[in-house]
Amino acid sequence: MERYQQIMNFMREIEKMKLIIRISILSDQKTQEDDTQHSRHMAMMLMCLKDEMWLEFDMLKAMKMIMLHDLWEIYVGDSFIAFDKEAKKLKDQREKESLEKVLSLLPDDLSSEFRNLTDEYIKHETIEAKIVKAIDQLQYKIQYLVSWWLYKWKNVDIERSAEKDYEYGRPRVEFNEYLHDMFKKLVAEARQYD
Repeated sequence: MERYQQIMNFMREIEKMKLIIRISILSDQKTQEDDTQHSRHMAMMLMCLKDEMWLEFDMLKAMKMIMLHDLWEIYVGDSFIAFDKEAKKLKDQREKESLEKVLSLLPDDLSSEFRNLTDEYIKHETIEAKIVKAIDQLQYKIQYLVSWWLYKWKNVDIERSAEKDYEYGRPRVEFNEYLHDMFKKLVAEARQYD
């Protein structure tokens, strides 16, 4: 297949990210966020926080990771199972299969680059992966506070509290003092909803 056609097929397929509805609510308190809004918000956060973190990192690489980090949700959707270890294993396998399916649309060089970046993000070892994981964690916390939606967690069938959120998110942000302090402030703000 011609390279142009492969890229266009991929571009058409990833349009479906606009249809992936996340659990978080927007500031109008009724519209749910979609994957593209989430990624765009993360990209803006990276641009704003770049110099605040006092870290040397590859900005373009981090931005690519942001744009790729939920690509697998095209076929499996967004699911919130952070506190269910057994369900997470199944989710990880389904996401890996979904990622392979969407990347198979691309020419080999792009497919390989995107797969390597998503693998790096998932392993969470490089500074860029750590930054993107932290920003993902911060974005969801900001989104919930902007929408005043945390109080609705009481209607979700999981045990949830600001303290539990802190323990879940802390490993993703503690590598950097600025991001960790930011996260602690957001969790403190969220405690009013417990």
